[in-house]
Amino acid sequence: HLAEAQRSSRTGRRAQMTSHGAPPGRARRRCDMVGDDDYHDDIWGTPVRDSQELFVALCLLSQQGALNFWSVWSKRDAYAKAFHNFDMARIARMSDKCLDRILAAPTNGVIHHRGKLRALRDNARAFERLHKEHPGGLAGFLWSYVPDGRPLCRTATSTPRKRALWTIDGGSCISDALAKALRRRGVSHIGSTLLQAFLLQVGILNGHAPGCWKNPERPGRTTNSSAVMGAVRAILSQRAAEEPSRAMRKKVPAPACVARRLKLTPLVQPRRKRRRTSQVSRGERPASTGSRGLRGA
Repeated sequence: HLAEAQRSSRTGRRAQMTSHGAPPGRARRRCDMVGDDDYHDDIWGTPVRDSQELFVALCLLSQQGALNFWSVWSKRDAYAKAFHNFDMARIARMSDKCLDRILAAPTNGVIHHRGKLRALRDNARAFERLHKEHPGGLAGFLWSYVPDGRPLCRTATSTPRKRALWTIDGGSCISDALAKALRRRGVSHIGSTLLQAFLLQVGILNGHAPGCWKNPERPGRTTNSSAVMGAVRAILSQRAAEEPSRAMRKKVPAPACVARRLKLTPLVQPRRKRRRTSQVSRGERPASTGSRGLRGA
């Protein structure tokens, strides 16, 4: 069971944080924006450094789109059953016929959207290439966007430019850079806004409130906001410099939905002009429409 496996894998981390939490007999203070206490205590904001767990979260993230988060989160066991328990290599080898069988089953519990299911398969292929290319795998690639590979606390409010560092309902400068890097590698259906929620969920960005029991070091921490933003800007500049240019970039196969869109022909075909042949050239006498013709009639 996927939910039980994820909960058991976080037992040690939760026990370590519980020792720093509220005293016995006193209610714990939680973040109001999460809404579910169990999800907040077990999953949300807990740093995840395992590539497999990050891959599962990204798979579910690609299925969300404009849907509510809880509607997708409640179907994680159905997706695990349909997609080989989120085995990256097996998902990457799935064919279009396998996806058609999943779409044809009305009671399997997944979201029956052909584009999203194809994106899950295509993203698995992109993440598999990324996992092999990057030294730290998928986890090392994602954690390289924060200074020192540690959860980035909410000390800096905004950047000198357009994007803010901390938003709950939108993207940020880190999620923008990460979305561009993933899009260059062929990842689809995951934008900047969804990536910001993902970074908060897996603990790369520490979004817990100062009084939350999962954030014991926040009240006594004093961090220079300008120093944090300077480190973030340096990392983003370094990551942008490491990205290959357009001329040197390898051609990444486009997702199936994009490839099909490029091959589509226009629905309305342009009308071809027929060559008109005169009646005189065919040996016929043209009908007279003048006054003499009317009198003769």
